[in-house]
Order: sequence, then C-alpha cells, then structure tokens
Amino acid sequence: MMVMISTKEGLRITLGFTMSFHLRAAGLVGTAVMLVVLLSSRFMVIRVNEDSMAPTLVDGQFVLVLRGARRVRAGDVAVFVNPVDEGLAVKRCVLEGDDPALVRHGWLVTPWGNWFLTGPQWRHLDEGKRAFDKSVFMVGDNQFASMDSRSYGFVDRERLIGRVLIRRNHG
Repeated sequence: MMVMISTKEGLRITLGFTMSFHLRAAGLVGTAVMLVVLLSSRFMVIRVNEDSMAPTLVDGQFVLVLRGARRVRAGDVAVFVNPVDEGLAVKRCVLEGDDPALVRHGWLVTPWGNWFLTGPQWRHLDEGKRAFDKSVFMVGDNQFASMDSRSYGFVDRERLIGRVLIRRNHG
C-alpha cells in the first residue's frame, strides 16, 4: 500500500520506504541463495537403497550427509563410492587403516559389533593394514546381507563422500 503525501519530505519518506523494502527483499533472496549454495556444498541428502545397514538404516530411508572424508572416524556411518560397482554405499567405519584389528575365533571384534570373517575375508583385513591412515574398513550392520570391506578390502579415504548426520524414516 502506498500513501501519496503532497509535501516533498513526505514523498521522500514514501520512496525511501519502498526502496528499502525492495532492497531488504532482494537481500533476503540473495542470502537465501547463498545459504542454499553453501549448504549444498557441505551437505547432501541420499536415499538408502538396501538393507545392509538394518536395523540402523533401512531401505527407503533418507539420510543427511556431511561431506568430507576427514570427518569420518571409526564408529561413524558414512557414504562412499563402492569400489566394486562405483555406486554409492552406506556402511559403518569400524577400522581406520592404522587401527589394530582384534579377531577372536573368526570374528572381527569392534566396539560397534562383531563381524564374521571367512578365510578370504581375513586376507582383506591383513592387506589393508599396509594402507595406514589412507583407508577405512567399512561394514554393514546387517552383516549377513552386506557386501562390504570383508569382501573387497579396505576403502581408500579418497572414495569417502562424508558422514551420516541425520536419519529420517521413510513413509
């Protein structure tokens, strides 16, 4: 709504209000655009497409991922480029390259769970120990429905996309 006042000062006030409103609106839009660009470069949302992380994550669930391989530590659920099919995978990091692996009676024992190892899977665990801080051992919480580092070995940190921050149930 615009009020027209015939005095010179009144007209200046009206124009000043109109201009400042447009500048504020343009500033808010610009700030919103910059915020979206900043957040999209730091975060991403992905949809889980398998049950290898059940019950922690299930098929159809959406997760918010904080980008950056340096942020992924043992115990974190993370997204990475799968070395087998080059698709995205979501698994738990249970060992960093320089962490000692504790194996008892054929089971890899970690604070986040125990994972059964077959003979060939032991080899992947041993080979990765030479990778030191440049790799991580990624496994699914649903170990009997997961193809993970037990099958393809340690994952290079360069393949890590980031750490899962927030989970939203599907449906």
